[in-house]
Amino acid sequence: MKFSKEFKTGLLVLVSSFILIVGYNYLKGSNLFKKERIFYVHYPNVEELSPDAAVTVNGLQIGKVRNITISPEATDVIVSFIIDKKDYYFSKTSTVLLYNAGLIGGKALAIVPDYENTTRAESGDTLSGKMEKGMMDVISDKVLPLGDDLGSALASLDTLVGNLNEVLDDKSRDHLKSTFENIDNTVTSLSDATASINKLLDVNNSKINTSIENIEKASDNFVKLSDSLATLDTHKLVAEIENTITSLNNVVNNLESGEGSIGKLLKDDSLYLNLESASKELEQLMRDIKLHPKRYVHFSIFGKKNREYIPEE
Repeated sequence: MKFSKEFKTGLLVLVSSFILIVGYNYLKGSNLFKKERIFYVHYPNVEELSPDAAVTVNGLQIGKVRNITISPEATDVIVSFIIDKKDYYFSKTSTVLLYNAGLIGGKALAIVPDYENTTRAESGDTLSGKMEKGMMDVISDKVLPLGDDLGSALASLDTLVGNLNEVLDDKSRDHLKSTFENIDNTVTSLSDATASINKLLDVNNSKINTSIENIEKASDNFVKLSDSLATLDTHKLVAEIENTITSLNNVVNNLESGEGSIGKLLKDDSLYLNLESASKELEQLMRDIKLHPKRYVHFSIFGKKNREYIPEE
């Protein structure tokens, strides 16, 4: 069976067109032989989102943007995207986040799944869109409050300067100048005193070293004394002290009970009375000797009869 040139030419054109269409879609990332799911999302502003931008979930690309169009009312932008990963599903209440893919990577879409809802999103559904703040929005949010704070701070500074100008009159400035001069003099005096102390330390350096050595020796002696006290038999020493205290208590008890010679002297009043009586008689005797010494001391060559003692009143 023979084919005409026209048939061959037409068949070649059809095959070439098919290959061209398939190749073009393949280069764009579309596969005509693969079943794809398409979804829609609305944004007030896509901020330079480009077709063929990545659609990700948790950082993994699962699809791409297919088309970006303006709504008939021109109120928002309709973005259609396809999911080519057939084993991935998400709920109808999931949101699509428009975010910055990088500093120079442009915009991309990210699906934020809603795990609480179990109803799957089907191809052709329109999902809820959400926009991430751009860099300029973040900078604006940070800079504008800073500018307000800076303006308030400048106003406060201006008020403070005005108040200082009112307070710092000529007399106050003179007092302030005098105060700084006094501070300068004080610093100079402190410098001189420091120099004097350094000189004194230099002169007495040897004495200070000797004192430190003596302190070290005393510390060593104290350590040795501590070691000696640590090795001392404290139990034996305490027992001896307790025995001594017991003996002293016994002696005191014996004295209080009148036992022994000393106890009798302390407790018996008769000795005291006898001593008192003897003291009075001795006093009378000494007084009589002073008044009448001849009664007790006499000297006679021929002898003389002693006078009898007559007590006086």
